[in-house]
Amino acid sequence: MASLWYFFAARDNSTSGQGTRLTGLHPTWTMFRRLEDNNNVTPTPTVVEVGFGLYKFAYDSESSGDAVGQVDLLGGGNPNNVTLTPGDQYVDVWATRESSRVMIGLAGERLATDPTGASTLAALERWYATEADEDQ
Repeated sequence: MASLWYFFAARDNSTSGQGTRLTGLHPTWTMFRRLEDNNNVTPTPTVVEVGFGLYKFAYDSESSGDAVGQVDLLGGGNPNNVTLTPGDQYVDVWATRESSRVMIGLAGERLATDPTGASTLAALERWYATEADEDQ
């Protein structure tokens, strides 16, 4: 199994921020740990800005195990001089096998685009065709 993209949003939900999308940040990990043994995952995944206040990271939970983490949105600096409440500054994330298994068909074929950009809609179409044949 290859890595999948996991994402989170960065927002200022304070009274003055009113849900403003936060862009241009360089979030850092306060922690990223495997659930199996509570050990740190090293190296931590690189966080990349998608745009419009959305950020992503790639992780392979099938081979590396389920993990949870917390991202500090201002950990890599605060280029926009934003003041965030702790509830907005620290974002909890989950990288679990359940989310990666949703992307796998019954025959073990990928059903969605993975971080390498490979499209696998054909696998889904083959699966539906097989199911339709069995129903007749």
